[in-house]
Amino acid sequence: MRFLKISTILFGVFSFLVLSYLSYLILTQDNSRGAPLLVYVLFVLACIATILNLYYHYKSFYFYRRKKQQQLHKTFSKFLWIGPICFSAFLLFLFGLTVYDIIRFSRLGFSYDIKQFITGFVLLLFGIIGFLEASLLKKRIKQFNTERTIKDEIDDIGTLKN
Repeated sequence: MRFLKISTILFGVFSFLVLSYLSYLILTQDNSRGAPLLVYVLFVLACIATILNLYYHYKSFYFYRRKKQQQLHKTFSKFLWIGPICFSAFLLFLFGLTVYDIIRFSRLGFSYDIKQFITGFVLLLFGIIGFLEASLLKKRIKQFNTERTIKDEIDDIGTLKN
C-alpha cells in the first residue's frame, strides 16, 4: 500500500512539473493567434486537480504509518476526496483523448508512434491506480475508526458513567 501511495505522489509531482513547463511554453510563445481557450481551460483544470491530489496525498500519508506510531484519533476531511477522484478522472479523460486521436489519425492515413501508446497506457495505469488507492485508503480509514471504537469501548469497561 505504501508503494501505491509513493508512486502516486511521484507521478503527481511529475505531472505538476510537466504542466508547469507546458504552461510556460504556451504563455511565452510569441504567437499572435494564441492557444485555443480549451487549452487554457484544460491546463487550469489539470493544475487544480494536481494540486488537490498532492494535498490529499500529503494529508493522507499519515494513515500509512506503521501501527505502533499511529494515533487513531485522526480524522480525514471528506473534501480531500475530491483531489484523487478529479485527478484520476482527468487522467482517464486524457487517456480517452489519446485513444481518440490515435483512432482519428489512423483513419486519415497518418501513422502513429509507439510513444502515443505508451503515453495512453501510463495515463490509464495511473488513473486506475489513483482510484484504487483512494478506495483502499477509504477502507483503511473505516477499519481504523472501527478499531478506535472498539478500543474506546474496552477502555470504558469498568468506569462509571453518569
